[in-house]
Amino acid sequence: MSLRHWPIALLIGATAISPLASAAPNADSQCHDQRQALREQLQQARLQGDKLRQTQLDSELQGLTEQCQGVIALHPHQVEYDHTNRQVERRETLLREALGTGDAQLIELRRNQLAKSREKLESLRR
Repeated sequence: MSLRHWPIALLIGATAISPLASAAPNADSQCHDQRQALREQLQQARLQGDKLRQTQLDSELQGLTEQCQGVIALHPHQVEYDHTNRQVERRETLLREALGTGDAQLIELRRNQLAKSREKLESLRR
């Protein structure tokens, strides 16, 4: 291909790609909106303590994520594992803060909470 054909080839290539490029942000935006709505519903279910609804919404959110991004399905306990892992991290931070205060009761409370979270995390690993 000579140099004089390059501008034409680039123009044709850009024309062919532009509809695909404009469709991706729309689909991504729609997926984001749907995921956000499901997350809000999931948060409400958690606040209300509705375990059945939480499970349903987790499943829907996981399915939507797979559809939108082509993600491989998570292990059934992956969401709970991730949540517990974050909880352990938060409780480690709280324990460090308690150690800084020197309050023996608060330190003991934080250690017990951290131990329980670590046990739960370990049971989810099995």
